[in-house]
Amino acid sequence: MRRPTNMFDRGHRWRGKGRAVAAIVIVFAVNGLTLGSWVSRVPAARDTLDLTTAEMGVLLLAPGIGTLIGLPLGGHLVARVGPRKALLLGAVGTTTALIAMISGLVGATAPVVAFGLGLYGVGIGLWDVAMNVAGGRLEKHSGRPLLPMLHASLSLGTIIGSGAGVIASATSVSVATQLILTAVLAVAGVLSAAPSLPRGGPEADLSSRADAQHGKVSLIDAWKEPRTVFIGLTVLAFALCEGIASNWLALALVDGHHRSETIGALGYAIFIVALTLGRGGGSVIIERLGRAVTLRVLAVVVIGGALLVIYSNHLVLIMFGCALWGLGTSLGFPVGMSAAADETADAAIRVSVVSWIGYGAFFCAPPVVAYLIERFGPLPALLSVVVASLIAVVTAHSTRPLAQIKDADQSVR
Repeated sequence: MRRPTNMFDRGHRWRGKGRAVAAIVIVFAVNGLTLGSWVSRVPAARDTLDLTTAEMGVLLLAPGIGTLIGLPLGGHLVARVGPRKALLLGAVGTTTALIAMISGLVGATAPVVAFGLGLYGVGIGLWDVAMNVAGGRLEKHSGRPLLPMLHASLSLGTIIGSGAGVIASATSVSVATQLILTAVLAVAGVLSAAPSLPRGGPEADLSSRADAQHGKVSLIDAWKEPRTVFIGLTVLAFALCEGIASNWLALALVDGHHRSETIGALGYAIFIVALTLGRGGGSVIIERLGRAVTLRVLAVVVIGGALLVIYSNHLVLIMFGCALWGLGTSLGFPVGMSAAADETADAAIRVSVVSWIGYGAFFCAPPVVAYLIERFGPLPALLSVVVASLIAVVTAHSTRPLAQIKDADQSVR
């Protein structure tokens, strides 16, 4: 009898679980490391390229455009070759992008940096879909909600990358030098993890012929599925809450509450730490309450935290509100990815669609909130977080496991 070559082959007892978990944790963390390393040095890159803030804003559209291309491409690629090969291609694209960015920074050539940022977005899009599909497979076969923990490692990687950027800036290390080190670490991390990642395409872990019949969903078909779209809207709502905090929380504390820049930075730091801790412990909550109830509860937590930030004048309560806001947003994205990956054969396509919708938050939030700030002021503009959270309360039902949805439909009939 031929020995199974894939850790997820039917009937094969998976003995490399610990190695696979460690490998996917590394993949998520390195992804966050590359992002944090770049984002923390955006001001220095602007100065190196001698751009105005407005010109830098235009330049920063490049990674967003690249990501919108990379996400659907990642869905097709993972469906064809499996998450391992797709992840390696995404890592190659990301590393090539970093090299292009380094070249542009050394020569102070903005178009080259823009090309590198666009390619970075494509690479990260491939990487994002591949690692979430791989995490979804691991989660399904382990029987435990692991994606929150994996996304916690991504957040931790972002924090480490940002911290490295702060140290590099304080010690006058150039952006190009820092990105060289980041590229080396990214390559080393992905290559060390790759052997333990799932290798095959979606057919590698189908458990029955019934599963195989579901492996025919196209990208267009997925966009027509109400459940997939509603999962995407749920992710979008939570991503809006996270993105608004990332872009405007510190500013709101400084301009709205007339606090120091240090307090503004502290508020955001508390937010991101709470978000990371929420993801780290989220699996326990999901196991007890289920996906949909967990997200509804957390959406209410976001509302409470945002209202404290907006209306409280006491510093301790404001900081507590930042913590609640971060904790509440923590599980929206990982739970959405988990729900999208419920049907293994079509996971790659659905994850790419949900990711595409969710990432829309990072494009629509900045201009919309900027307009609200100009029109109503920094604190009232944060009420948009309350609106997004209410949307999540309504759409969270879509994240229920497919078995529960089918049972509910049968009981109605």
